[in-house]
Parts: sequence; C-alpha cells; structure tokens
Amino acid sequence: MRTARDEKVPAELLRRESATRNGAHRPLRIWLVDDDEVFRELMARQLDKGHALQCERQFASGELLLSALSREAQPQAIVVDVHLRDRNGIDFIQPIKALATATRVLMLATFFDPAQAARALKEGASAFLLKSSSLDEIREQIIDSTRADFPHPRLYLRANGHGRASNRQSLPRNGRIRGADGRH
Repeated sequence: MRTARDEKVPAELLRRESATRNGAHRPLRIWLVDDDEVFRELMARQLDKGHALQCERQFASGELLLSALSREAQPQAIVVDVHLRDRNGIDFIQPIKALATATRVLMLATFFDPAQAARALKEGASAFLLKSSSLDEIREQIIDSTRADFPHPRLYLRANGHGRASNRQSLPRNGRIRGADGRH
C-alpha cells in the first residue's frame, strides 16, 4: 500500500484510494482528449494506476468526443488538450457543457498562456492544468475539480521546475488574471 511519506502522494488521494479499496467510493470516471496518441495512451495508463480515477475513454479529437458524449453515459470529468491538431480545445468546452451539464471540463496545456487560461475558464472550464505538473498533482487537481464544494474555476500553475506543489489560483470574479506585478 502506498503511503504519503514513501511516495509523496497527496493525502486526499491516499484517502480516496483507501476508501475505493474498501468499497466506499467508486473511481471517478474520466475521458481524455489529446491528438498525440502516444501521450494520450500514456496519460490514460498513468491516471488509471491509482484507484481514484478511471480513464474510461480516449479521443483523438473533440469531434469524436462530442459524438460519443451524445450517445453514452456522461463521465464525471473530461480532460481536453488545449492545442488539438485541427482546432483549439477551448472551442469544445461549451458544446461539451451543452451535452453534459454535470461533467467538469479541465483543460490541459503544455505552456501557460494567460489569455488561453482566461478564455478557457470564461467558457466554462473547471480548471486549467499544465502537462508539466506531476501525475499526482494532475490526479489531485481532477479530484478537486469534481468535488461538490469546488468553488469557482481554478488555474493550476507549477511554482517552479523542481516538482514542488502547484500554485493554485482562482480566477478573479472579473475574469482577468493578474500578473506577478499585480497588473492585468
């Protein structure tokens, strides 16, 4: 059994995994959208390794996702790459929310772009995540976003390049993201 001290696993993730093993909780059902097949399959396998999440479906495009979403049971969360080959992943947030109002949409990006993050959160994304985060941080962020008491949209930014905990920032109510100097 994993312990927080041995693997530096977030305590909430350990509690959920323990509860899942004891039958108290089912894993969160998630779908993943990324046009990079190798990354998508690797990410899905890694997210499935814990007991807290189950990556049920993977899609190479937003169009394939929307088609499946219109026919199948809704997952609890959908993680969408911002930079898909043919379209911006942010363009799929509102169509996803129209088909699956209770599903949380989380955007995943390689680099932080304040304009993209602000647009994603305004369109209805629950969170904006970075691929440079550790898998444990991404798992924790997905779990956080599906909680019933989750506040308003969140940005998850890495504090530094040394794998330390992410810096969670809520989007200000006016929808503008402040820079380090306090300006918009």
